[in-house]
Amino acid sequence: MLFITIGLGFIFINLNINDIQVVPSFVGYLLIALGSSQLKKESVYFRRILPAAIVMTVINVWSYLMSLTTAFEWSGVVSDLYQTIFWVILLLILSAILQLFITYCLAKGVLEMEKTHRCDLGGHRLLQLWQAVAVLVILSNLLALLQQPAFATIAGLMLIAATIVQLIYWGFFIRSYRLYSRLD
Repeated sequence: MLFITIGLGFIFINLNINDIQVVPSFVGYLLIALGSSQLKKESVYFRRILPAAIVMTVINVWSYLMSLTTAFEWSGVVSDLYQTIFWVILLLILSAILQLFITYCLAKGVLEMEKTHRCDLGGHRLLQLWQAVAVLVILSNLLALLQQPAFATIAGLMLIAATIVQLIYWGFFIRSYRLYSRLD
C-alpha cells in the first residue's frame, strides 16, 4: 500500500516550472500499478487498477515529453499535433475518467480489505471523498464544454475544489495505509 500512497502524492501534487512537471504524474501511476499488483490478493478492485494505471502512465509520459518539446521548442510539428484541440480534449476526458476509475477502485479495495481484516481502514470516508471529486470533475467538464466565460470561471473554481478534495482523499489514504501496516 506504500507504493500507492506515494503514487497518489505524485499525481495529486502537481508542481510545474516553466510548464515542465517537477513531480511527473507518470511516476505516480507507475507506483500505483506496482502497489496495486502487490495488493491484488486483497481485493478484485486492486486487480482492476493495473490496466488503467498503465494506460495513464503512457498518457502521462507522452504528455510529459510533449511538454518538454513544447517548452524547449524542439519540434514544431509534434507540438502542433499536441496542441490540436480534439486530441487535447480527448486526452483530458480519458485522463479524468481513468483517474476517477483508479481512485474509485482504491476506495472500494480499502472497503473490501476492511471486510477481510474486520477493521476500519477509512474506506467509507475515501468513497465519500471520491464521490465529491467525481461530481466536481464531471460538472466542471460539462460547464467547460459550454464555452461561456462565466461557466469557464465556475468550472475552474470547481476544479480547484476538486483538487483540494483530492488532497484530503490522499490524507485519508495515508491514514488507511498506516492502519493497514499495523495489521501485519
